Amino acid sequence: MESVAELLQLEGCVLQDWRREGSCAVLEARWEERPGVCAACGETKHYSHGWRKRRLAHITLGELRCDLELSFQRWQCCHCGKVCPPAIPWAPPRSRLTEALRRFIAWQIVKLKASVDGVAQWLQAGWHTVWRCLCLPFQGLPTEDELLHLCLDEVFFREPQQYVTVLSTARGTVLGIAPGRGQTPSAALLAALPAEVSANVVTLATDFNAGQRRAALDALPIADVCADHFHLVRLIRDMLRACRPRQRAAGLVAAAQLRQLLKHREPRLVRWWLNRWEESTGPLHTLWKTVDAWQAEIENFIQTRRSTGPAEALNRRISLLRRIAGGYTNLSNFSQRILLLNQASHH
Repeated sequence: MESVAELLQLEGCVLQDWRREGSCAVLEARWEERPGVCAACGETKHYSHGWRKRRLAHITLGELRCDLELSFQRWQCCHCGKVCPPAIPWAPPRSRLTEALRRFIAWQIVKLKASVDGVAQWLQAGWHTVWRCLCLPFQGLPTEDELLHLCLDEVFFREPQQYVTVLSTARGTVLGIAPGRGQTPSAALLAALPAEVSANVVTLATDFNAGQRRAALDALPIADVCADHFHLVRLIRDMLRACRPRQRAAGLVAAAQLRQLLKHREPRLVRWWLNRWEESTGPLHTLWKTVDAWQAEIENFIQTRRSTGPAEALNRRISLLRRIAGGYTNLSNFSQRILLLNQASHH
């Protein structure tokens, strides 16, 4: 039993015996430490009020699921008469899981990137039990400097055309998730930010989404909304594909000029380009109207060079999670899995 005790690392617990129940190993242990002071009155004198047993799930022993049958003594205060169980550091009150098991499951899923279903089947535990083990403090929380630059992007959730909006920092740390797309979920995410954070946000990068722009202008008083240049380049490519042969020469010149001004740190060139191609027709005029509507945001990008690149990288990882799981039907489970990307092992 000494080797088993070293494996379990149960401080203050005395292992007495073990038995096998089917495919489960049950370890019988006893907690013998006396309480310090009464939580109600602060007195130190107690007397025994009988023994109780709790059965807690613990780390597996090889292929066997391991349960811990813990016996502990209840104590009654001699001064106020309050009866309370002992404070066991690795077994919180009302918990049916040891702290070692919680950390073991979190390590399997976060560090080793194991699937939730695989861990649940291996430990013979339920889905919700595994999720409760993942409710641990996240590592790599954003610093004050990272909260100055934020990104908004939408991620596909499931058919038919269901999306979630993700708010993240410029380094890809998830700050919030809301169902839907457009202004309503974006406004909800930005409104959930603390007042001291939203008042200091310098830039918010987004794609060409008018709803996200309106939400940012309403919620962030001093932030500059930056339009993502990757999406603008995609619009240029779509314009060239839609051009007819007689319009293609002008489209190529306009596209080359627009790509060049995105590389320079001179926001006034956007106004020059708009004046140059104001009389254009066809697909080029459609592109001109988009650039005209988003002129301020494009100029903010040219000046600050802030884009949704980190948000797109986060979108890629979220899509990979969805493919690995074979799709999600529960938005809560999908959101919790996205929040686990904040762990340092995923960066």
